[in-house]
Amino acid sequence: MAVVRKDSRVTWSKLRGKKSCHTGLNRNAGWKVPDSVICGQSPDCTLYNFFSEGCAPGADPASNMCKLCKGSGKAVGDESKCKASSEEMYYGYDGAFRCLAEKAGEVAFIKHTIIGDYKEGKRPEWAKDLKADDFELICPQSPDSTFKYTEFEACNLA
Repeated sequence: MAVVRKDSRVTWSKLRGKKSCHTGLNRNAGWKVPDSVICGQSPDCTLYNFFSEGCAPGADPASNMCKLCKGSGKAVGDESKCKASSEEMYYGYDGAFRCLAEKAGEVAFIKHTIIGDYKEGKRPEWAKDLKADDFELICPQSPDSTFKYTEFEACNLA
């Protein structure tokens, strides 16, 4: 799924040039599916040139797809920035959602259960003030619309 903050006014048709949050380089929901849907068979299109910058742990650290990654949070000497491991705070499904929730990115590519995981029960400190209804889905089927996060069957990428 492609998830945006409700207050962002980002739709599928306005996605080019935005900042993106991915689970990791070459991971299915976070990279392969959006790459296939966004770029399809266009040889000149890559997620690297479609988005202005992003966090895709595992990408070349010098690339625009590591610019938004946070690493472990250390102020100095943080060698975990953009690593494809839990040392990178924005790695995996939860990490890509955190990237969006903390407003590092404008769209996150995650699986459909993630937002619901944060709506009740124990939450990490960074998620304590999140409301599930603050997030919406965007999709190519309705490029100028947004959907409630619970409407993933009508609005998804695969």
